[in-house]
Amino acid sequence: MIISFKKVWLVKMKYRFYYLNPFFILILFVSFYSLASRADISKREAFDILKSQGIKWKMINTISEDADIRVEETSSAFRPKVQLALKQFYAKINPVQYGGDDKTVIDQVGLGSTNLEFNWSLLDPTAKAESRIAIARASASKQTVLQNQTDLTALMLFQYLTVQRLKRQLTVMDANLEKSQLIYKLAKAKNNVGAGIPLDVARAKNLAELDRLKKINAFNKFLKAQHELSTTLGLERLKDTLEPLKATRMNNEALRVLLEKSLQTRPDLKSAELSVHAAKELVDGTNHFIFPKLSLLGEIGTTRATALGFPAQTASGAIGIALTIPIDSGGVITAKKNEAYSLQNKADLQLQQTRLEVLSQVKEAIEQVLSTEEAFGAAEQYVTTVEEESSIAEKRFSQGASNVLDYTSSHANLSTAQDTLTEAMFNLEAAKINYYRTLGSFEGYFENN
Repeated sequence: MIISFKKVWLVKMKYRFYYLNPFFILILFVSFYSLASRADISKREAFDILKSQGIKWKMINTISEDADIRVEETSSAFRPKVQLALKQFYAKINPVQYGGDDKTVIDQVGLGSTNLEFNWSLLDPTAKAESRIAIARASASKQTVLQNQTDLTALMLFQYLTVQRLKRQLTVMDANLEKSQLIYKLAKAKNNVGAGIPLDVARAKNLAELDRLKKINAFNKFLKAQHELSTTLGLERLKDTLEPLKATRMNNEALRVLLEKSLQTRPDLKSAELSVHAAKELVDGTNHFIFPKLSLLGEIGTTRATALGFPAQTASGAIGIALTIPIDSGGVITAKKNEAYSLQNKADLQLQQTRLEVLSQVKEAIEQVLSTEEAFGAAEQYVTTVEEESSIAEKRFSQGASNVLDYTSSHANLSTAQDTLTEAMFNLEAAKINYYRTLGSFEGYFENN
């Protein structure tokens, strides 16, 4: 009893030492911190990473930046322009001809001025039309940016979903490989005691090797999918894991309002409409090429003159109005009008085509969601039935009522059923991604997933 008491006391002292040891406490803290920091990346978090670090996302934003620069450039035509002008002239003259000293053959004349010049466009219909066109095109560019961002978000979510699918397949394959290796061991054990046949052992071994080969191929695909996702997110590599794959059904009420909302929220449709508006502004702008232009001009400064060796300086100032009236452009205005009408016709046709494509995509998205939901339900029932069959086959094999062939066949059927379920989950989630892409916004997707 004394020895037992000493052992218990030593064990308690040992645990107390670990509990009170600062180094041990630091290790625990680091371990818990590491576990907490390696939380799964949600889809919303991946979307935030895409917006903050994605190179492709930043490149898309440059489209609207270029359009804004063009708007700023055209708007500057109506602002006053001021510049400083410094001028200096020199000349040689014969002063005798102008009553100078006969001894002097020539003299130098200098003329210099320092002026502050300004130009203010009071009336310029052409520049005003160009400004309206630039604003309309900038608005269309912003909608193009939104559409490209929506497409890029859909690509990222699809890559995220692909990594989820392959990760789930690897998890299932780990269990299948463990099961097939167990079947192989049981078949060898039966054969060693004379209760089995060599053919069953070979079949079980082939099944185990096939499961191992499937896992290797799936792992290679998994690494490639991770690399593609990290590239899209703007990361060198994924440091954290993703959420496990899960599939949820959508509300049928949401599907009914898709058609109406998509015609209101689709950025590419809005961009096409704004392009038509810009084309009309361009047609209207070409009619202003024959209008007169009115500008306010002026300058103020000093003039310095040197003649016959005597300097002189005077202050000067001038202000006036410049009127420009186009008379003949040599056919340039007619060519620009024809070009504007051609662009307007193309914009109208593009708008009609975009509207038809949106309606077609909406119908296809709804059909995909409904069909994949039905396939997902059937896959769940199929897996349940095959699992029951596999359980019965395992019991019969362990009781010696069946051979390895029946057991391996049921295992292969279960593996196929699990792959079918994974694909059904993947297809359903992919259909939902396509649904929200067709809608033109992923806000509802992140709220429900």
